[in-house]
Amino acid sequence: MSSLLRLTQRQGMITNFILFESCWLLNVLMPGQLSAAITVVAVILHLSLISSRPSRETRFIIMAAVLGISVDVLLLNMGVLVFPEHSGFYAEGMIPVWLVAIWLIFSTTVNHCLYWMREWPRMTLLIAPVAGAFAYFGAAKLGALELGHGIWGLVALALAWLFLFPTFILISRWLESAQEPTHGEQRW
Repeated sequence: MSSLLRLTQRQGMITNFILFESCWLLNVLMPGQLSAAITVVAVILHLSLISSRPSRETRFIIMAAVLGISVDVLLLNMGVLVFPEHSGFYAEGMIPVWLVAIWLIFSTTVNHCLYWMREWPRMTLLIAPVAGAFAYFGAAKLGALELGHGIWGLVALALAWLFLFPTFILISRWLESAQEPTHGEQRW
């Protein structure tokens, strides 16, 4: 797409937030392949309309999503995450496709609507564990999954996010250092 069709940085941040929240809710309320496919389309729209560096951002999305998916698979196999409706030959020990899709769309937020968090590292260490655990708690309350181990399951989720979000920021900074934007350009 032409750069004329791309959104401004501010419009992009707002649109990114709306896309993520809409896709999260869609996948949690109607977990399945259709909601996952719609989320993948949303990621493609994000890369086409919001991202000023789609190639670099695609690399970031893949890296962040693989890390998040890996942590969720670990949490699943520890019994923290339980997906009672998730079955089939592919399901043993793996998270459902709709959660994979959520990781893809969440990865777009790190360099857009959540970019501000990199300037507040102490705040990030407080917000990420609470917000991350709360997202899973909300998904459980809406029936998309179950949380195992009671309060300890929530503690495990918070600790996972205490590791994940700062790591996402490190990956983002590493990719940015390979290609700095010129003054006035959008950073992502």
